[in-house]
Amino acid sequence: MKKILDIFVFILLIATVALPIAGNVNTVGSPWVIEIVDSQGDVGREPSMVFDSNGYPHISYYDNSNGDLKYASWNGLEWDSQTVNSTGDVGEYSSLALDANDYPHISYFDRTNGDLKYAGWNGLEWDSQTVDFTNDSAYVGEYSALALDANDYPHISYFHSGFVDDLKYARWNGSAWDIQTVDSIGDVGYATSLALDANDYPHISYHDFSNGDLKYASWNGLEWDSQTVDSTDDVGEYSALALDANDYPHIGYYDHSNYDLKYARWNGSEWDIKIMVSATPGIDFIGPCFSFVLDANDFPHISYHYYDHNYGYLKYAVWNGLEWDSQTVDSSSDWQIGWYSSLALDANDYPHIGYFDTTNDDLKYAYMGAELEIGDITGGLGARSTIMNIGPVEAENVVWEIKFNGGIIFSPPGGIVTGGPINIPTTSDISITGIPIGFGGFIIPLNITVSANADNANPVSKTFPAKLLLFIVII
Repeated sequence: MKKILDIFVFILLIATVALPIAGNVNTVGSPWVIEIVDSQGDVGREPSMVFDSNGYPHISYYDNSNGDLKYASWNGLEWDSQTVNSTGDVGEYSSLALDANDYPHISYFDRTNGDLKYAGWNGLEWDSQTVDFTNDSAYVGEYSALALDANDYPHISYFHSGFVDDLKYARWNGSAWDIQTVDSIGDVGYATSLALDANDYPHISYHDFSNGDLKYASWNGLEWDSQTVDSTDDVGEYSALALDANDYPHIGYYDHSNYDLKYARWNGSEWDIKIMVSATPGIDFIGPCFSFVLDANDFPHISYHYYDHNYGYLKYAVWNGLEWDSQTVDSSSDWQIGWYSSLALDANDYPHIGYFDTTNDDLKYAYMGAELEIGDITGGLGARSTIMNIGPVEAENVVWEIKFNGGIIFSPPGGIVTGGPINIPTTSDISITGIPIGFGGFIIPLNITVSANADNANPVSKTFPAKLLLFIVII
């Protein structure tokens, strides 16, 4: 009898080696890894994100539950979140920059007093001060944008509302704030965005509410030069400015008439205007709040809100030199997810996004990591598969598991075979094998699950029914 059983197992082994698995159920990975930064109350509106010299993200944001300005930074292991200012209702319209020591500097709005505020970390504590104020019922300091010059002195553009409705600019000269009115023709200065050129001269994009235009102002060393960039329909309600390698301005902005995101680029002689992302009124909708940056090749990248009347999406798009490539970062039945986002590129020009999760009222952080995929699974002498990295970056510290669920498993303990950690370069794969001893799938059901995870990738798994006779896997 023993001899007959030995022959049967041998024939079965020969017949079942390298049989492909059928009926797999696969949970698909995504290159976007999402983390919760802060979930203490209603937090995360109007984030501003930058990277330090170590490539760690820092985010300033508004705590709507308490009316506070908050700041979070990644220390290499976890997110460290703290309150910067809690006096009154403060923290809207925050803008963050880091100095040469990676110390944070933040401009923000004090709604209680209607003032523009500025906070800087000196290495021991936050130093918060009033930059500009008003004695009437108007507000000064909404829509602030902050940049630091070569001396780490702050420069801030902002809106003076109420009876004034002007675009203003403040610069710290080393001992005091130098405040100027940049444009006062009509109701101007909404949604400012500021950048400094190689000479530390300021450039500002902003909205002309009186005429529904996108405007741009720059300092030439003697005076402000202001011009209209786009006057087609109602445009420029929200704008974001970046300077390229030639100090030419590039501006992303919102077209309120058509719900489109547009892009204006100065080519040295005129403005070249294109549509980045378009919507179809009545069919879908693109939100006005977005984030815009340039990469090392001066190609634009944007994060933005999209709504298809069923779900809300946080989207990301990049110009690849020929066309816009757009993808979904996060989605929710809450239509406003992704309404507030801040986009930054790391040293390799990979996108990272801080954003407000309107479903849970949390501040979240998304970055493009590795993307794992489990390949075909074969039976025979154990279960074999491959783990592939199809993402844009190397998968770090990949751990994998083959689990035999059900049946009667004598070995391995718990029916689990594990491996790793191992790094998998982009467009590469590793082979894995799990050899069990036991019985299953004939009377007692048996499933085999292959799963993998990495430090910078979402987990993936693949499950399939199987039969097991000793160490032979049969599909």
